[in-house]
Amino acid sequence: MSEVNCFAADVSKRELVIAVYPGEVGVKRIANQDAAISAWLDTLPAGSVIAMEATGTYHRRLADLAHGRGLVVYVVNPRNVYYYVRGMGARGKTDPSDAKLLARYVAHERAQLHPYVPPSALCERLTTLLERRAVLVRSRQALTQSLAELPALGREKRNLFKAIATLLSGIDRELAALTSSDASTATLVTRLKTISGVGPLVASLLCALFKRFAFRHADALIAYLGLDPRPDESGQHRGRRRLSKRGHPEWRRLLIAAAMSAARTKIWRDYVTLQRAKALPATAVHVILARKMLRTAFALFKNGQEFIPPRVRPT
Repeated sequence: MSEVNCFAADVSKRELVIAVYPGEVGVKRIANQDAAISAWLDTLPAGSVIAMEATGTYHRRLADLAHGRGLVVYVVNPRNVYYYVRGMGARGKTDPSDAKLLARYVAHERAQLHPYVPPSALCERLTTLLERRAVLVRSRQALTQSLAELPALGREKRNLFKAIATLLSGIDRELAALTSSDASTATLVTRLKTISGVGPLVASLLCALFKRFAFRHADALIAYLGLDPRPDESGQHRGRRRLSKRGHPEWRRLLIAAAMSAARTKIWRDYVTLQRAKALPATAVHVILARKMLRTAFALFKNGQEFIPPRVRPT
């Protein structure tokens, strides 16, 4: 079997620092521009693999151009690479060393990775709007805390937060218009909104996730969002399980907020009562309910069913 060349790029706004594994070839630097990337891709051997960390939007040019040429592309979670580099005992951090270790990581772990597939135009627009909305929400929270001790600027603060609220409403309207522009997307969003506690925003988020990623089962969706419990067990030790929190923090916030709303409805009341009977903290109950709602949403997406309120067996 021929050896596969695994190339990895440390991506920044201006340039790509590229390394290959295996091999002793030095790193290569090219501009993060279409012409430079295309010229470099022309030099790669057939069957090459290209990897990069997710960097917001800077990695998209390389990922899309490489995928368009039929190459296998991996866009990996920076957190996974960070712990891999620590495990390798790296003594420093530079762009060339990052690229070399990323190439090595992908060469050894690619069987566990999912190849990159570009999103559709609709999915990309949905995700962009949701991410920009998340930035606004974080900024509003930071501004609220930062300006709390400036009572003399009360009117100015009210105007500021009113403007942010107006912008958030505009994004929500754009999301609604976007999901309505495609028949299958509109049908899915309508179906998801039948789940008690799921409003237009969460339905749009779930729709974007379902259309972007081919989750094999509901647990994969839950793990992607970081709502899966992480065990802490070794020998006789049985530690407390905590959320992995591997996904987007704003997506978790939206889903837990939806669960908090759903917990007050008649539909989920018996299920919530059953969880509270286990003497769990309120936050844990809401996380459990969020997972239940995600499994329900996944079933509606996969099977095209309408929402059926859960039946809780008495204990």
